[in-house]
Amino acid sequence: MHRATETANILAVRRSAHSLIARSLLSFAICASSSILVSPSASAQPAAAKDAAALKAKGDEAMLGLKYEEALRHYERAYETSKDPALLYNQGRALAALTRLPEALAMFEAFNREAPATLKAKVPDLAAFMDEIRSKIAILTVHVRQPGATVRLGDVVLGAAPLDKRQVNAGAAKIVITAEGFEPLEKLVELPGAKETALDFALVPKDKRGTLVVRSVAGASVTIDGAPAGDVPSEVRLAPGPHEITLEHPDYYTATSKVVLAVGERKVVDVPLEVEPAAYETWWFWTILGGVAAGGAAVGIGVALTTERGNDEGSIPPGSIVIRPEGTAAPGLSFAAAPRAVFATVALPF
Repeated sequence: MHRATETANILAVRRSAHSLIARSLLSFAICASSSILVSPSASAQPAAAKDAAALKAKGDEAMLGLKYEEALRHYERAYETSKDPALLYNQGRALAALTRLPEALAMFEAFNREAPATLKAKVPDLAAFMDEIRSKIAILTVHVRQPGATVRLGDVVLGAAPLDKRQVNAGAAKIVITAEGFEPLEKLVELPGAKETALDFALVPKDKRGTLVVRSVAGASVTIDGAPAGDVPSEVRLAPGPHEITLEHPDYYTATSKVVLAVGERKVVDVPLEVEPAAYETWWFWTILGGVAAGGAAVGIGVALTTERGNDEGSIPPGSIVIRPEGTAAPGLSFAAAPRAVFATVALPF
């Protein structure tokens, strides 16, 4: 359906252009009847002028035979030889017949600037004719996220993106955007005449994977979606979508981060790590240590309370035992000498 509509609209543009040509042929009859170079006599004409006149005559003949490409070539060669402004007008007619309206308008404008008043008087409706062509020309601006992409309008290559205010035929058209490594993009658009149209495109990579770069503390190991990805900085190609990053380091707490990777995107993620404190810097270390000290005191008290010997018995004078935390008893002092019954009554601190 879209292709049929596009074809119908393009044919409408061509029919309109041909109606313009029919009008211009009335003026052509006047211009064709005048000689390209006015000179006193044919014998005095330079050879270059004779060649130009012959080329123009061939162009006129091709134009009447509807061979527009051939006519354009003859007119171009004749103008290169003679620089006669009348041939600018003739080139414009051939280009209009080929529905190359922006180029045709450029030729008519050049004719209007360069032709003498006597020659322009032979085309009295030139201004109205150019206005009609302008109404059938659109102003197109194209931006593509991938700079340098080739932009085509139908079968005509407009150039590399970005394109700024390019004159094109108005009407329905198919825009094709291509670039190395990306899927081609085709879009049917409607380009209104005598108005500006701006279009923005983004191409999809043939390889749709993105690139994820993970940075953090040196020496940290990276795991992405459960799979090892080396040490930081780590660069991995991944399918588009959500991913989970895990970083581990012996001196830092383990950290996780979640990211979403778009098609073809390159994303850099910095994952901060929190330093893991030494054991003596933690609250639980001092809690345990306090418990050990308290337990040592309990052992000493238990020994004193459960020993039934009198003050005058034993080899250690009364009051000479000093209770210290476990592992700091005075040299030579050992609980190994205490009766087994004593240890049976000691409540261990953990």
